[in-house]
Amino acid sequence: MAFLVFEARTPRPMLPLGLFRDVRFAVANVASFALGLTSYTSVFLYSMFLQQAQGWSPTQTGLRMAPLFLVQMVVSPAIGRLSQRYGHSALMTSGYLASGLSMLGMCWVGPSTPNVTIGLLFAVGGLGNALSIPTGSAAAMSFAPRERSGVVSAVINATRQSGTAIGIALLGALMSMRATALLTAHLENAGVANAGAVTRAAVSRHDFAADAAMGKDGLRDLFAAAYAGGFHAAMLTAAIVSFVTAGPSGRHSGAGRGSFGARNQSQSPGMRLAPTAKTRLRAGFGVRDALDQVSEAVKRWMRAQASSSNASDVA
Repeated sequence: MAFLVFEARTPRPMLPLGLFRDVRFAVANVASFALGLTSYTSVFLYSMFLQQAQGWSPTQTGLRMAPLFLVQMVVSPAIGRLSQRYGHSALMTSGYLASGLSMLGMCWVGPSTPNVTIGLLFAVGGLGNALSIPTGSAAAMSFAPRERSGVVSAVINATRQSGTAIGIALLGALMSMRATALLTAHLENAGVANAGAVTRAAVSRHDFAADAAMGKDGLRDLFAAAYAGGFHAAMLTAAIVSFVTAGPSGRHSGAGRGSFGARNQSQSPGMRLAPTAKTRLRAGFGVRDALDQVSEAVKRWMRAQASSSNASDVA
């Protein structure tokens, strides 16, 4: 809050709050935050599920998650051409819907789900990321003046990373609490007297020898089923957020491209670049400000010398 107050009062803010007066830019940042909260956070949750519920090693987990990244790598180079043809709005909406469908499908995977099924869901999620990440950034950039491009890019990245940090904390806590509750219920139904202590040992320390009567294998199977249930709760929450975000982000993402693009297309290259270069020269901090002041002082001195010389010639 103190940072926002300071930025609102300083003459040269690092974060111009006036950018958020444009509803389209504000919505683009909310969509970026939601992307971090859902898709970026899901990568962390996927790896936890594959290791804890399905029992794969870190290396095997990375290989099984490869479709998520391979599809994104293949599709991303074509996003520029697709944006020109269909617009940011259609691609962003499709991306959030694809990510939501992928996470919703994860609500039905379990400890014994085959790799092909999970790989297909990862591929759909990778397609969603490829459609939503670059178009979201491009849409936000189109809603701000060109000389603010650097600031806008930083704001979009900051909101996305903030969403990721908060998403890992919230969805991770949701997954853990749900898994703990399910495992405790399973143990109580199995007649384990100290179900709470056994659950804490299994979830917190991965100690599956706490209950000798049930055995390690029996407790591990219950833990895997409970962990999958916690994963399902987190995935369902992320899918709902992704679906909800698809509507507003799609409606507002296409409006800025036309007006901003048309305004700049009507200008010649020289007229379009000159304000940008001038603004970049003045937009720095620290050393750049000092150089600007020195440059202005030198110019004033040269004008004074020229005026003095002209006066002497007249005399």
